Amino acid sequence: MTAADIRHFTSGDIGFALVQTGREGWDATAELFRTTLELEPQGAFIAEADRRAVGMITTLRHDETAWIGNLIVVPEYRGRGVGAMLMERAMEHQTGRGVRTLRLEADPAGIPLYRRLGFVDEFVSPRFFRPGAAVTSIGPTPRRIDSPTSGCPEAVKRLFASDLEAVVAFDGPFFGDDRSSLLSKLLASAPEAWKVESDDVLRGYLITQPSTLGVRIGPCVAWDAATADLLLETAIDAFGTQAIVAAVPESNLAAIELLARRGFVQRPPCLRMVWGEPGAAVDVHHIFAISNGAMG
Repeated sequence: MTAADIRHFTSGDIGFALVQTGREGWDATAELFRTTLELEPQGAFIAEADRRAVGMITTLRHDETAWIGNLIVVPEYRGRGVGAMLMERAMEHQTGRGVRTLRLEADPAGIPLYRRLGFVDEFVSPRFFRPGAAVTSIGPTPRRIDSPTSGCPEAVKRLFASDLEAVVAFDGPFFGDDRSSLLSKLLASAPEAWKVESDDVLRGYLITQPSTLGVRIGPCVAWDAATADLLLETAIDAFGTQAIVAAVPESNLAAIELLARRGFVQRPPCLRMVWGEPGAAVDVHHIFAISNGAMG
């Protein structure tokens, strides 16, 4: 056991965090950590030992549930109890605020620790990667503009901040919780976002995020596979020259089929795990891409 001090994660720790996620092959960006700190300024932690940072963890609360993510201990301090200390501090922080359900997406190495702490398996969460198309030149990353969408399927329109209330109302029953604060932040910083409506009723939306690999698709929530496919086609048309990453619940076979048909290759999965009350469950058949493993 290593004697480590646990303190709050601050903006000054983002550089340390990016080194750790980069070494693990994760596609986290500085923007992701800034969003986490803005939404949960007291809910992320750094472990220090021998006068330096040796581990980190983040949390994010929605309405009824909270998520734990980005648990990383530097290699030379693994196996010394640092990860358990960080997990216990993160869990204490959220349960102390009255949260009764915690979720996370586990890499294989972390699963034994999470099970010892009382987390149980919920479902497998596969990861997907689509290489960027070869082109002779690549222009600037597309950005949302306040004009009609050109080149999109007829039913697809750009998604704006003014759509947030409708998106939150649509998203909640499928995600299983009110994540309006997160959706607001993701939409504000999204390289691009779209929606599909029918008779002015929302049938699906897709928000993209920056990724160190290119661009991330998610969250994407849709009433059916046909709607999700329209949104996915639009995203590939916009970002197909870049690598695209996505993650979906394994039980959504339609989502996996869509991604495979569009050229995505499956990568090693994570395991969705839950602690506490099993309420606020995700309706996986309408989740065509999660936001990311640290936020749900």
